[in-house]
Amino acid sequence: MKRLLLGILLLSVFSGTAQISIDKDDLPQAGQEYYRSNGTSNSIDVSVTGPNSTWDYSDLQRNSRDTLIYNTVSQTPLFYQFQFNSPLDPTYKATEARYADDIDLGGFIQMTNNYFFSKSETSKWSEVGIGTTVSGIPLPTKYSDIKVKLNLPIQFGDQNTDTYAYEMTIPAVGVMGQEGTLTYEVDGWGSLITPGGTFQTLRVKTTTVKSDTIYINLAQFGIRIPSTEVTYDWYASNEGFPVLTVTEQLGAITSVVYLDDPVSGVTEPTKSLYESVFPNPAKNKINVTLSTKNTVLSVWSISGNQVIGPTASGTSQIDISNLTPGIYLIKAEANAQIEWMKFVKN
Repeated sequence: MKRLLLGILLLSVFSGTAQISIDKDDLPQAGQEYYRSNGTSNSIDVSVTGPNSTWDYSDLQRNSRDTLIYNTVSQTPLFYQFQFNSPLDPTYKATEARYADDIDLGGFIQMTNNYFFSKSETSKWSEVGIGTTVSGIPLPTKYSDIKVKLNLPIQFGDQNTDTYAYEMTIPAVGVMGQEGTLTYEVDGWGSLITPGGTFQTLRVKTTTVKSDTIYINLAQFGIRIPSTEVTYDWYASNEGFPVLTVTEQLGAITSVVYLDDPVSGVTEPTKSLYESVFPNPAKNKINVTLSTKNTVLSVWSISGNQVIGPTASGTSQIDISNLTPGIYLIKAEANAQIEWMKFVKN
């Protein structure tokens, strides 16, 4: 009996700290937005890893917030869809498209409508191409050598090396391209603690050795820029995007992106424009008892994007039925005064 009880106890302890496995359902999904904070920490030591590790980065301090947008391919510009949404070309038929900010290369080239097209399969997650628009000309570009980001599912000890390359011709300008070698290793598993909570994670260390090339036709001049980047990604089940990403260049940490507490830093205001918000949580409609008749309301995501409104002056009920479940903010404005209130959409 004592042996049985001891076995049950050991099993329960082990199951609470057992390593996880990450598959395609745990990676970014089309049509989803992932909110992450950019921050700093005095405790991050990327050399700490291995089985059953504990990474306590609860001291992370937020500097800013970002919204990481993964669109469906059908939401991207039509000309991009011809390249990355064709059933006649399954090799390059992407499953999601990550939106990227506009790029200005020294005032000489402006790149807009930027997307990275990736393909999630049961066995691997690959980046198959990019899309950009220069001077109004859409330039979807397939990788000549597809980048395999992860072989799936990933487990502790997995590793892989893959090459990739693409070349983009920009009319009347020249050629831009990149080639590189990506090597990853799943070098740790365990508990990760951030201001967003405690997560059971797998850590993936990825080293990318790459060269960017630019050739300008008019100047008949080209340049190759080599670089090496190391990223450490902590993946957790059902989170989509890594809950923590640390980027390192030349041995120094250059970026820390993490899942934050979505309501931290949002304080309850002194109420002068409104008295109450109800029901809270709410499913279809939310009501605001206004103290000032000419108050205008709008609804914002935690990441700072307006998702509803503004309403007509004095409107006190808002239809929230089309919002996805989560935490939101109502912005009340009147007489050059602004107040915020939180609510939960079920």
